[in-house]
Amino acid sequence: MIEKGTVTADEGSWVTVRLEIQEGCSSCASGGLCAAGKNLVRALDRNGLKPGIGERVGVGQGEATDARAA
Repeated sequence: MIEKGTVTADEGSWVTVRLEIQEGCSSCASGGLCAAGKNLVRALDRNGLKPGIGERVGVGQGEATDARAA
């Protein structure tokens, strides 16, 4: 699952992202295992995209979190 948010800090290969609550969050079966319930998350910029502060990005949770949510 990809969460959407806005970059608030640039820390080299890591960025801090303020996540947005999506319209489907209230009915989601994951029970809050995702990052959407948290305001800020640190994310690794694996692809070297170097998003700037204020830029909207998508943050992947990783396969382990997706598997727990299923």
